[in-house]
Amino acid sequence: MSALAGFNVMASPCVPVRFREDVSAEEVAEFVPGAVPGEATRVGMRQALRAAHLVADLQVEHVAVEAALRRHMTALAVRVGGLDVADEDVWQDVRQELLLAGRFDAGAVDDYVKEFGDRFDLYSDRPLLQDPRLAQECTTVAVPGRLAMTRPSGNTQPWRSRVPQEEPVASAEAFGWLLAWRDYGPCGTEALRSHGGKTTKMSKAGPNRRVVSYFPLGSSLFTSLVLGCPPPGRWPQLHGEDLAPWEREGLPDPLAPVAACGPVSLLAGRAAHAVLLAPGEGGEETVSCWIAWATQEDLPAAVDPFTMTTPEGKARLANAGRSLLRDFDSLVHARDVSAGGRVPSVPPVWLGALADLAPKVLDAVADVRVRVLGCQQAAQAGGMEHWWSQTTPVTVAAFLPSRHPGRAALVARARQAAEDAAESLGGALRAAWRETGGDPKHNPWTGPADMLFWDRAEEPFWAAVTAEQLPAEDGRASPLGFRRLALQVYDEVTAPQTATVAELDLITAHRRAVISPRGTRSRKAEPVTTSPTSAQQPAAAEGRPDPLLVFNDFMRLVAKVCTRPGGRGALADGLAYDLSEGAPPLIVEELLDAEPDEEVRAFLVDSKQARLFTMIACLYAFHDAPNPRTAGEYRFRPPRPGFARHNLGWSYHEAIQHGIRAANARDALRTLADGELDDLVLALPGAISWLRSKKVPVTWSVLLRDLTRWNRHADQVRREWFQAFHPITP
Repeated sequence: MSALAGFNVMASPCVPVRFREDVSAEEVAEFVPGAVPGEATRVGMRQALRAAHLVADLQVEHVAVEAALRRHMTALAVRVGGLDVADEDVWQDVRQELLLAGRFDAGAVDDYVKEFGDRFDLYSDRPLLQDPRLAQECTTVAVPGRLAMTRPSGNTQPWRSRVPQEEPVASAEAFGWLLAWRDYGPCGTEALRSHGGKTTKMSKAGPNRRVVSYFPLGSSLFTSLVLGCPPPGRWPQLHGEDLAPWEREGLPDPLAPVAACGPVSLLAGRAAHAVLLAPGEGGEETVSCWIAWATQEDLPAAVDPFTMTTPEGKARLANAGRSLLRDFDSLVHARDVSAGGRVPSVPPVWLGALADLAPKVLDAVADVRVRVLGCQQAAQAGGMEHWWSQTTPVTVAAFLPSRHPGRAALVARARQAAEDAAESLGGALRAAWRETGGDPKHNPWTGPADMLFWDRAEEPFWAAVTAEQLPAEDGRASPLGFRRLALQVYDEVTAPQTATVAELDLITAHRRAVISPRGTRSRKAEPVTTSPTSAQQPAAAEGRPDPLLVFNDFMRLVAKVCTRPGGRGALADGLAYDLSEGAPPLIVEELLDAEPDEEVRAFLVDSKQARLFTMIACLYAFHDAPNPRTAGEYRFRPPRPGFARHNLGWSYHEAIQHGIRAANARDALRTLADGELDDLVLALPGAISWLRSKKVPVTWSVLLRDLTRWNRHADQVRREWFQAFHPITP
């Protein structure tokens, strides 16, 4: 391979970067000729380090390559930045001076690159991060597509890429995939390799496979890399030389993997797969490769500085459905991991080091966010894979307890409020599913609901924790916003199961558990006075039409008719007519003689609507209209704002407070809701008579509105009735 032209990653463009927009074109061109501020390009690793202060960030397409490249470049930053000193105090001084300087020393970068020369070449006799012995120790060579994780292998996942397996891989991309294989390679079958008497195809999973990583993302690539360098107190506490693979004289022993002894070997020296690339003419592409096991032993345990761990040191596994907000309090409580009030998660090492920065240094690098990279995947190849990336919309320095304790505490409270709402949502859905007779092990609601809730909780969470006005120190974050969101999700995921009235009633009954945690006492709903008074109609909310306007106008008209001599009796006598055959002409004439406005008149002259309006008029006159001889001058008082939800379901809920058995009230409401409009018209007079005999209030304009909506929106009206019957307010 040495006879072929090489591809030295230090000189060849293999690192995709995007330059900052706030730097001058002259400064960028000085480091990278032809580069433009704000635009993306590929540069060599040496250029990327020398110009890191001008680079906004890496611009990598695949998450695995990005994560592996960030670790690789952090290892290089440890060396060229002088952050490989073991004395903690000296290390702190070096890092602070480096951050205040704002850039890597170009001479230090050049000296390091010169020291190891062709060790950074992908195709030399000692190729970078590869094992040249594979060409003799493996029985078969793989097509270049085997290297690219996005290309399909065999019959698996052909939708990920349509590029043929035999298509060569550009050397710049091959470098990225080489890093990805070392970090994220799967366990399972690879090329058959024989070494030291051990012959097998089986390989272990890469050290970071299935793990979610949290990287610092500063205002420049330089800041991101320096902040990612782990302090000596968090290095592996083992004796030995802390060397990267390209710094070692010999090749690694596959039968005796070397444990990480410091930051460089931790970030660049751990791998379960051995890879060897074969170049084409000119070294611009990889035309074949070997991928095999690099060790048959489990890699020695080590804590990666970019992972969140349990107190026992186990890295958190990636979960594509887990919202970033659920871990943000653990991230910002870097110096007090129990402040979130739950089983503590130990934040990534670099966050603790960030909190230790002197105030003037932290102010200089305050705009630091968290870049989250992960893949929910099986340990073996060919299984489900879901790669994702996310960046916090806020800087972490603004929430460190050492700088802003009040805002840090607010993060913990807001996260807990969201967790409580999600837990209530899941509990309500599980209880409702059990009552429907479904298999508890196969609940179709909880998974989609959890995903929807956390996706939608992001916006209110970040809005709450970044609000300019903080709540009082002894105040508590209100869970109401998250619980309302949970209620919306509950209704959305259960909607397909509410085809029948019985199912609707059953599912609606469990809505209360979303808003009202178990153990809270129910508060009786505020009653509405149904007798007419001289109160004026409240104004509709600004910019919103009053949905009850025409129905309230009609009830005023009815109240007016009831004040006339014989008017109340004439309307009440209308209940003797068969309303299924239409509105009684005499009742319609009585109402038209009272000179209604044009909108009300239009309903009264419409035969289909007139029977509904006249029925409500007759019921009101019979049950609620006061005696005009004793009541004096009065007007119908419409429902107050917010009482538009006081529908028939609310009345039946109130009936329980008036001594009617809950089961009887529920059965009566189910019977009414289960019918067509004609059935409802026939049954409603008897139902209203029963309610009013128990002094149960009825909101007439709301009932009339619901009747007019029944033919077109019966399902929605039914849902509103049962939601009112099973109120969610504590």
